[in-house]
Amino acid sequence: MIDLFFYFLPAILGGAASGLVCGFLPFILAKNRRRPWLGLFALFATVASGIVLGLILALPIAASFSTAILLAKEGGPKPIPTPQPAFSESAEVETLV
Repeated sequence: MIDLFFYFLPAILGGAASGLVCGFLPFILAKNRRRPWLGLFALFATVASGIVLGLILALPIAASFSTAILLAKEGGPKPIPTPQPAFSESAEVETLV
């Protein structure tokens, strides 16, 4: 039983590594499009598929997630621009009396 574990251990670690490498592209794309939860889900899915079938399955999963992320609208609230003051705070404004 122990021999079987050490027989499959390199395949499991190699598959996880290939899934991790493939999953970085959709993760970065999703993070830039303000959908970090989708990027994490894509990363976990590619790692799991890499463990199951290696690069043969991890690469198409990563490509499909990347396509879905690029076709989806940008998520999350848009940053609100902060208004700039008309005068600098260090300059004193003279008042006419």
